[in-house]
Amino acid sequence: MQNTEQDKTAVLRFFDEIWNGRRLDMIQEVFATPYSITNLLTPTKPPKIYDHKGVEGHIQKWLHGFPDFYLNVKDILSQDNRVMVRWISEGTHMQTFEGIQPTKKLVKFSTIGIFEVKDGKLVGHSALVDAYTLYFQLGIIK
Repeated sequence: MQNTEQDKTAVLRFFDEIWNGRRLDMIQEVFATPYSITNLLTPTKPPKIYDHKGVEGHIQKWLHGFPDFYLNVKDILSQDNRVMVRWISEGTHMQTFEGIQPTKKLVKFSTIGIFEVKDGKLVGHSALVDAYTLYFQLGIIK
């Protein structure tokens, strides 16, 4: 059985140091490779598989579109080698993001993710992102 507190610490490093601290140089220390991301809204699609550069690119995509992007962890639970996190993402859409021209709008939306940890490193996560709220706030959907 994994040490649940160590697993939580590994996941919190992802939020606090890499995302919020903008320490992309720590990706190799925190993430295993390959790293998989599964979108729970499209369960029939295979997970996206990333190496360290791919993880960095995924994060940079968000930070480019929302330079003040911040993830606020609200809940964190751990069992075995899995860590469930509920967080609120917040940022201002200042640059092109997924082909959407800057709206200069502040967005705030929820995500629930389940991270898998092995030997102190993140090996993947599955996430349910409230994309409806994100795109509604950007004015893409009404």
